[in-house]
Amino acid sequence: MWSRVAWVLLLSLVGCSAPSRSPAESPSAPPAKATADQNEEPVAASRQEAVAPVAEDWRRYPVGDMFVAWGKTSELGWLDLRARRVVDCGDGLVGVELEARNQGDKAFELRLLRGHAFLTIGGKEIQAERWAGDPCREQDLFRSLRSAESGTVWLVAEGKAADTTLLSVAVKEPRGLAEHRLIFGLRDGVKSPLSAESSRPVRPPPPKERLGEPVETAYYRVTVIRALPCGASEEAGTVDVGIELLIENFSNVPFNVSSAFSLKAADGASFNRSFLHLAGPCATPKIGIGTLEPGERSRGWLSAVRVSADARDLTLEYRVGGYIGGGDHVQIPIGSVPKLPEPLPEERAPTQWHAPKVAKAQVPEAVVTVTNVQPCFSNVQNGKIWLAVEILIENRSPHPIVTSGVFRLNDADAYRYDDAYVNLDDASPCQPRIDAATIKRGGKLRGWTRPFRVPVTAKGLTVDLNLQVEEPPPRGQRFHVPREVSLTVPAGELQRP
Repeated sequence: MWSRVAWVLLLSLVGCSAPSRSPAESPSAPPAKATADQNEEPVAASRQEAVAPVAEDWRRYPVGDMFVAWGKTSELGWLDLRARRVVDCGDGLVGVELEARNQGDKAFELRLLRGHAFLTIGGKEIQAERWAGDPCREQDLFRSLRSAESGTVWLVAEGKAADTTLLSVAVKEPRGLAEHRLIFGLRDGVKSPLSAESSRPVRPPPPKERLGEPVETAYYRVTVIRALPCGASEEAGTVDVGIELLIENFSNVPFNVSSAFSLKAADGASFNRSFLHLAGPCATPKIGIGTLEPGERSRGWLSAVRVSADARDLTLEYRVGGYIGGGDHVQIPIGSVPKLPEPLPEERAPTQWHAPKVAKAQVPEAVVTVTNVQPCFSNVQNGKIWLAVEILIENRSPHPIVTSGVFRLNDADAYRYDDAYVNLDDASPCQPRIDAATIKRGGKLRGWTRPFRVPVTAKGLTVDLNLQVEEPPPRGQRFHVPREVSLTVPAGELQRP
């Protein structure tokens, strides 16, 4: 009965996330010699083997969809994880005792990622499970570990201790900012299963146009591009300020991009964001709220905040990465309330489309081609224009496909633009428009997106869209969720003749 209760507790404590990519942050420390606690329940000497320390100090970035540490895990900084011993548990099972020690200054709940613990036995990789039976009994379930506190757990699989050479596990960084795969050599002379060391991925330099220095870690970088007044405020002695932000995800897990922030002045006054309508130079594009995938960047304006016109030494406070209960709070100085720049003179919109070398994206179900890009109005306002993209969708699937008529535009500066409901007359070059429609097998659909408001200097445009494939439901099922495919199509840029 007690083993069943322990198993239920184990399932509730094991993480369920999928792995991705990430660098570790701290230099490695030498592995401690494997020892056994005097207070531990004794194990038959014939069944117990100390884990030999791994002599090879080796690490690699990345392997597959994870970043890997080999042999020494205290290099993660916040965690010292080590295999202590290999034991024949009986009933044809081998167990490895794993010890975790919190090396940080805060408590966190250690999570092994379910389905990502493996033992190499006789040259074959076998998935390992948590275990609570004799003699491979868990000492402490991994739980919320306080600073400098340790916990242990057994991982078992079918096999013999004499044939077991490697242990591979995956763990999540406490703030939800990364996941790491850790590989242990369980015997003397075991070599790394990975072929060669590769260098840490090269990240781009921060933009030259910025306000102050960015906040940068191994997992992300947050840069304030500029802060500007966004139009007159109706309250005396105040000004509405917009902040343009660039967020870059260098980790191996998706980040949550939030619009929540506050400004604090030197005198302690705090100004929280509002939902003011942005005007003037900081009207669009807004920061892309939602999920930022590994390797992606998001640039745009936060909602305006109303501050005192004489506020000095303002500091932006913002939470980046993670989801509920995770991530980091960053602080970036932005100085005093900025002055409104001089308005740009009105000019004619560029009309010549410079097409990319390949203006097409293809998946087995469909081919999507950008056939034209045009300004929808002839003038430029505050350095921005309204433009639309003409798209051709060809159905290559044996089933109908559906387009929602909703698109997103991106540019080379990491801006993301949502399409807008703008009234266009019949004479507009951005007609007819693509709306939600079903494209039959072998059919085609051509038309224009809704307009996007973009800087006149925008380069390297791409269009994102989703298509749904209406496959018949499996036999015996009445309802079936359509399969979705996503495409990104190069769209070039507009230039002056």
